[in-house]
Amino acid sequence: MIDQMLLGEFSTDADWREALEEYDTGWYIGVEREQDWTTAILNQTPNMFSMGHNTQQVRK
Repeated sequence: MIDQMLLGEFSTDADWREALEEYDTGWYIGVEREQDWTTAILNQTPNMFSMGHNTQQVRK
């Protein structure tokens, strides 16, 4: 259900394949500290999404 909200509704397997191939070729999804991030910048990857988490917890 979440996939449909984010990607839209696909009616065929070919539509799914096209969407996933676009993520594979047109996106870098990962951590900024990795070498792959730098490589994606140098390769002028059109879409980049960085993931991470805060290792320090804030206590109230």
